[in-house]
Order: sequence, then C-alpha cells, then structure tokens
Amino acid sequence: MNKTKSWGSIRNVLNGVVNVFTGWHSDGTVWSDYNENVLQAVYQLQTAIEMENNPKIICYCGSLRVADEAFKKAEYESVLDGHIALLPCCMFVDIQREYGAESDYKQLADQLHKRKIDLCDEVFVLNVGGYIGESTRNEIKYAEEIGKPVSYLETPNP
Repeated sequence: MNKTKSWGSIRNVLNGVVNVFTGWHSDGTVWSDYNENVLQAVYQLQTAIEMENNPKIICYCGSLRVADEAFKKAEYESVLDGHIALLPCCMFVDIQREYGAESDYKQLADQLHKRKIDLCDEVFVLNVGGYIGESTRNEIKYAEEIGKPVSYLETPNP
C-alpha cells in the first residue's frame, strides 16, 4: 500500500473517531471534558498527517554574487527531497548592481522576497564562505520577527 493511501485510510478512521467524540450520549448529554482532551489529540494527529502529505516550502536567502551555485544545488536537492524551493527574485540579473541599491526595482524585489518568506515553512540561508550581506540580514531579521525557523548552510559568525 502506498503512503498516500495509508494516510488516507488513517484520516478516514480519525474522521470517524471525531464523529464519535463530537456526538451525543444516548441520554442526550455531551461528552465530558476528558473526551474533549482526547478529541484535541485526534485533531493534532490529523494536522500532523496533513502536514506529512504536503511538501515543505523552503525559502532560500543569500547573496547571488557569492552563492549562485549554492542556489542551483539547493533547488535541485529540494526537488529530490520533495520540497518546494522559493528562490530570490531575478536569479539571473543582479538588480542591485544593474539599477542600484536604492532603486524602485531593488526595493520591489526585496518586498517580493519577504512575501516568499511569509509563504514558507522555513528559511535557509546560503551563506557561502560565511558571507551574509545587508539584504540577507534584513531577510533573516524579518523571518525571525514573524517566527519562521532559520537555518544556515554554514555556522554564522557572531
């Protein structure tokens, strides 16, 4: 039996359990607080199963000038692992170098990348050679502010 079918079967059983626990006793009273705790545990298990069936979304951050190859490798490995990779805007054009750090295009690209951080399950920083530029530092700060877990390719320098 494949994973999808087995999780689907488990989900059907859990839905049946939820129906039992949300039902009424034959005397017309509702289930006790104890049963509410059991029901909460069933909901948590259902959530875990749903998460297992959905691919993890990873937003990759880092300097395109130093981590270009690392981005390609990260995207490739994400696909092989069954994850969705969100990469920086304009992977093939350095907007900052082309238009300037203060340009509207650079500001827009930074905002769009923050929306990708909003969508992801985790942020992974490709800090090749330990390098973390200003834009990447801002993305890390933003991710931490909104509670996204942040991991690094290399242990960051203090």
